[in-house]
Amino acid sequence: MLENKRGESDLSKGVMRRIYAVWFLKKITSPLWLKGYIAIILTWQFGVQVHVASVLHNAPGATNLPKNLVFLTRAFTGTDFMVQAIIILGFVTGALFFRDMIGRVGYQHLSGGRA
Repeated sequence: MLENKRGESDLSKGVMRRIYAVWFLKKITSPLWLKGYIAIILTWQFGVQVHVASVLHNAPGATNLPKNLVFLTRAFTGTDFMVQAIIILGFVTGALFFRDMIGRVGYQHLSGGRA
């Protein structure tokens, strides 16, 4: 076997490189991370499709809950299908994300804090 200056063989370096690659791929493709990626993409697309400053400017105000509900309902029904799909997918992704987070907290609680 060929060894480098530190005494590591080329074979062990290649094996460790593959182990690190598999570990990295498992981390970035976990369901929780995928939901995070989806949330980022949906937020970006929502920002592209909707001028948020105009929506906030037209909103009736933070203290008037009934008028806000009517405003948001009319804004949702009056928008394009793509924006409606982005909003619905965002809520579904958020609900699944929070379900996973609550499940993790419950798991850690039941296992004595070990994850």
